[in-house]
Amino acid sequence: MIRKYLPYFNVVFTVNFVFSFMATVLSTLISKPFLIDQEISLSRVITQFIIFFITGGYVTGAIYYEIARKNEYYLYFNLGISKLRLNLITYLFHLILMIPFLIFAAYAKQF
Repeated sequence: MIRKYLPYFNVVFTVNFVFSFMATVLSTLISKPFLIDQEISLSRVITQFIIFFITGGYVTGAIYYEIARKNEYYLYFNLGISKLRLNLITYLFHLILMIPFLIFAAYAKQF
């Protein structure tokens, strides 16, 4: 069952990861001069990455798939999977992937 979703998941995940990484690096570099009394901590960087990964990165990956690989949706229609279900299951996969990062961010915040 999960194997049906993997081609879509791989494309969206790749675009999402690249976008989230670049957005995290850019936001960290831009916010550095404005931090007067604070330092850039590991927990802050991880939290920014998670926020970008769950929100804008996923949307960017889904829009990329919609524009660049629109004809591949027929594969999923033939398998009986709607666009809504495909996006919801893939978003759930992304949320499940972020659980270890959330635990690590909470652990890093203690130090």
